[in-house]
Amino acid sequence: EIYQCDWSSDVCSSDLMKVTTRDTQQIESGCQLKAFKGQVSGASVRLACSGEGNTWQVNEIWSVRKVAGRTLLITANPKDNRIYVLAKCD
Repeated sequence: EIYQCDWSSDVCSSDLMKVTTRDTQQIESGCQLKAFKGQVSGASVRLACSGEGNTWQVNEIWSVRKVAGRTLLITANPKDNRIYVLAKCD
């Protein structure tokens, strides 16, 4: 349940990602949650995504951490070494 909220790489004004129990929505794309498996340090997440006429599959590791009083969602994609850090919008 901690993942369900709005997340942003900025001050909750742009690059917003909304996470629910079934999907994620970004500005120009969205993903359906296909699998979610909790792990000691976070969760393994499998998503089916689409946007701008394209579709793709994503396997990521998600982790929520508190840093300097802010709740952060860290997403890592081992396939292309991509890491995003998003702050929880209150």
